[in-house]
Amino acid sequence: MVYGGLAQHLAETARYIIHSILSIKRTKKTIMYKYILAEAGNINWMAIFALLTFFILFVMSAVLVLRRNGAFIEKMSRLPLDED
Repeated sequence: MVYGGLAQHLAETARYIIHSILSIKRTKKTIMYKYILAEAGNINWMAIFALLTFFILFVMSAVLVLRRNGAFIEKMSRLPLDED
């Protein structure tokens, strides 16, 4: 099962990142956040998250555009040409 393996990998990566965040020693002023991602190892989950986010937003926008009423689209297309 592909999704089970992916979910398990994401959970292990999240646990490792949380453990890395909690184990980093704090300095007086700043925390070195760049070391969190450097210690995370394989961070393919970021690419997967970006792809899923793009796909979801694209599908949502396509559905919203295709569900519009033809009269509304015609009214909006004439709006810049109206002199009122």
